[in-house]
Amino acid sequence: MAADWEAMMKLMIRAKQDPKLAAGLERLGSLMESEEGAALARVMADGGSDVLKAASEAMLRGDKAAAKAALARLLSTKEGAAAASKLADLVSRG
Repeated sequence: MAADWEAMMKLMIRAKQDPKLAAGLERLGSLMESEEGAALARVMADGGSDVLKAASEAMLRGDKAAAKAALARLLSTKEGAAAASKLADLVSRG
């Protein structure tokens, strides 16, 4: 948990120096205040964040098949697919 806070603080410091990062954080903040953001938060709380972590770890190991399998689990639900689409949209605008 302490590492999460440290990472968040570093991100906030970088955002002050990087306008693109600051804009992305602003968009994320706006999203989280919307109904879509609430739906995204529910998906992440219901295990979506674990799936993304597993996919990321698999990619770092070079195991593309495991990463695809993890993401397929997330995308197999209507809510997961909508959350992934919204995150992709948010990232692509950066």
